[in-house]
Amino acid sequence: MSLDVVENSLGVCFDDMGLLSQALTHSSALNEDPSVFSDNQRLEFLGDSVLSLVITDHLISTDQNFSEGEMSSLRSKVVSGRTLAIVARRLELGDHMIMGRGEENTGGREKDSNLADCLEALIGAVYLEKGWNAAKSIISTIFAREIHAAISQNFVNDPKGELQKLSHAVSGHTPVYMTSRKEGPDHAPVYRATVSINGKLIAEADAIGKSDAERESAFQALEKLA
Repeated sequence: MSLDVVENSLGVCFDDMGLLSQALTHSSALNEDPSVFSDNQRLEFLGDSVLSLVITDHLISTDQNFSEGEMSSLRSKVVSGRTLAIVARRLELGDHMIMGRGEENTGGREKDSNLADCLEALIGAVYLEKGWNAAKSIISTIFAREIHAAISQNFVNDPKGELQKLSHAVSGHTPVYMTSRKEGPDHAPVYRATVSINGKLIAEADAIGKSDAERESAFQALEKLA
């Protein structure tokens, strides 16, 4: 395990490497390694609160004038376990988690719950060591794609339908969706979907579930063609 790889992924340098190590430690490690004294559960609890507050602050700060209900819905999408797992996989946190052999042998490095908890624990660790501004900056960076997608989806209920209308009007062609990659556990595979128009690749996106990946790729295409 190389802690500097995790630091580079987050864009932060820890002074207390023990805190970073704790954030990466699954509870199963305590049962098998007597040298491990603490896991990431307390940091995960803290990180969950910090993440929710940062996303709320971001939504409040936009010029969209979202209602309370809209903000609650948008925040839920961004901080959901599924979204956290996607971001964690993008940061390749599964490769660096510290866990017991039993958990690892049962696919622990690919479990959505483990990945989500680890990411929240890292956010909690950043907040403890670097403070609010650093945590806010890192969250805004690593969740930028998900924040943008959630806000976009709030205004476009049927992105594939909208893209088809636009494509027909502009070129007379129907968008074609393809699955270019599938990875992760069988119960929650992450798909990469591409969308092409008249043989030209327009956009691609990752999501848990093939339909969600196609939907997100349609959003990306709409933005490029708008």
